[in-house]
Amino acid sequence: MTLIDIDQSYVDYLNAKYSFRNKSNFNVFKADIQNIDSSPLAAAMYDTVICLNILEHLENDRKAVENMISLLQPGGQLIILVPALNILYGSMDVSFGHHRRYNKKQLNTLVEGQNLDIVKFYYLNFLGLFGWLINGRILKKTELPENQTKIFDKLVPFLGFAENIIKPPVGQSLILIARKKQ
Repeated sequence: MTLIDIDQSYVDYLNAKYSFRNKSNFNVFKADIQNIDSSPLAAAMYDTVICLNILEHLENDRKAVENMISLLQPGGQLIILVPALNILYGSMDVSFGHHRRYNKKQLNTLVEGQNLDIVKFYYLNFLGLFGWLINGRILKKTELPENQTKIFDKLVPFLGFAENIIKPPVGQSLILIARKKQ
């Protein structure tokens, strides 16, 4: 397993937290996925690349996705989770350093023509979009209220179960799972 972050403090934290693990199977280092040419990633190949809530922070999301795909071995999976729905973009997004939110067309544009087959592509966290809309767009808050977050965290298992049965037509987040062609 290899983890990367652009912030050295996060790299240090992860190395300290997981220092008990077998170091031959666990690597954490500082790298920018937008520019991997001079990083240890340049010569690596992976069976899975996971990008959770990162693309929205990057200036060049297209280059980041291209680099992630270049790291995949044939048949490997790319999993991307991003904040969804441009209409939700508000004060919390700005506070969190988001450059954008995505809809299906925008995320699809980043991966189309990239030697991938899309396996799954769907919105999730339907209920969360209301909290984000109210707090970030209407009330103009810059952080999620702690009490709301605690309540929501307790509901997540039930909401996840419900969304596995009935996929929502929209949600606070968007997930794309794709496989690199052989």
